[in-house]
Amino acid sequence: MWRVETAEAPVVVKQVVEGPDADDRYARELTALRLAAGADPAVVPALLGTAPGDRVLVLEHLDHQHPTGDWIVDYAAALARLHAVARPEHTGMLPRWQGPDEADAASFLRLAAALD
Repeated sequence: MWRVETAEAPVVVKQVVEGPDADDRYARELTALRLAAGADPAVVPALLGTAPGDRVLVLEHLDHQHPTGDWIVDYAAALARLHAVARPEHTGMLPRWQGPDEADAASFLRLAAALD
C-alpha cells in the first residue's frame, strides 16, 4: 500500500500481492468496496480506479481524524449505513464470514510471542 501524491489530491494505491487465492482476495475487496460505495454518507474511501491484471486498487486518501468522545455512536451509525446498502440481489457476491480457525489462533500466538 502506498500513498501517492497526484496533481489533484493524494491517493492510496493498494496492490493485492501474490499468494494463495490472490485473485479471489482482490475480487472480494473490489466487490466489497463497490457495494459499500452505496452508503450515504460514505463508510469507505471512494474507489477511483483499478488495474485488475495487476490486482491494483486506487482509493481516495482520507486524512486521519481523532475519534470524538461518542465515537461508538458514529461507528454504530456507519455500520448501520453499511448494512442498509445490502440488497437481495447482492446475495452470494461476497463469501460468508467464517470465524478464526486453529491456523489463525496459531498465527496469532506466533505474533504475540514475537512481540513479547
